[in-house]
Amino acid sequence: MATHSFYMIIAACALAICGVSVGRVLISPLINFVQRQGKEIWVSETLALSAALGISVIVIFGLLLGYIGAFSLWSLLLLLFAALAASTYLYPKLMKHLTWGKVGRGDLAVLVICLALIGYAVFMRGHEIQGMRDQGVYTCTGIQLARTGTFIWHDRLITLLGFESVKHLFEDIGDILQGRPRFLRFAGYYLCPPQTGRVVPQFLHGYEVWVAVAYLVGGPQATQCLNGAFAALGVLLFYCVVRRVASPRTALISAFLLATSLPQLWYSRFPSNEPLLQVLVWATILGYVLLSVGQAPLSQRAQETRQFFLFPLAIPLAVATTVKFAFWPSLTIFAFEGGLRAHKRSSCLNAMLLWLIFVT
Repeated sequence: MATHSFYMIIAACALAICGVSVGRVLISPLINFVQRQGKEIWVSETLALSAALGISVIVIFGLLLGYIGAFSLWSLLLLLFAALAASTYLYPKLMKHLTWGKVGRGDLAVLVICLALIGYAVFMRGHEIQGMRDQGVYTCTGIQLARTGTFIWHDRLITLLGFESVKHLFEDIGDILQGRPRFLRFAGYYLCPPQTGRVVPQFLHGYEVWVAVAYLVGGPQATQCLNGAFAALGVLLFYCVVRRVASPRTALISAFLLATSLPQLWYSRFPSNEPLLQVLVWATILGYVLLSVGQAPLSQRAQETRQFFLFPLAIPLAVATTVKFAFWPSLTIFAFEGGLRAHKRSSCLNAMLLWLIFVT
């Protein structure tokens, strides 16, 4: 048992390193472009964006593996290794010139704030899995994914006896959802269709991929600590955005106020998808700010080239649509901005929008 736990911890560390590395490769063209425009790149920005892109890629791979019934920590790690190896092979020059930027004023202070938030979330975490609430559905779905390796589950009782024989054991919710589905196995899990006994979990499943990873590494209690890391990364990304549009001092004060706000403290303690969504949205905004705030006017060629580097930003934006339904209306904001730029005949941006639709 101790040996198994040790291997899981090693795999988790490798997963984190590979995820950040893949994210760093994805944002390399963006970082290089920003540097060529005479703008400074800070290590906090590079690290935060790399982590956010790595998280996004792991969610995509995890969903893919979960829906084909092959999810495990090792299969996830194998796909990341393959992605990293492919990047090294296809872009050898890019891999030789990776830079992380300079340590900015306030970076160490915001790091202390983030670590303090993680410590608070771990020590003040919820110690019970609340099965009848949304937090319980997220946790149980992630744990079941970790145990079975798939999102496709079937009720054994229905498989053995048939649905009509055990129909009285399940809750009939009538036409609340227009009859599709109509029966609850228990709160948060539907029988769809009931005759086959297939159990379908409620909500989208992007966040549950990370719950499954946490469970495989540290058991049920680790699933309750996961959001501490997401909440801290969200604060770091927020700090980077404010520093770009305001000043380091304003950014540090804003990051402290966000980290100590009641919603941030509350959601960092329980398993919910809001902190992950926060990371994905702020990563998209940070990348957009890096491209939009320039110190010198750009040539027409540079303007057209800049549109291409919006491509990596489509990844966290697309992954956000697999995390929470409530985020979907926010896509109209990005669609409006994209429409304005497409009106300027930016073919590269049109390609980026098509890729966003495809990934979503």
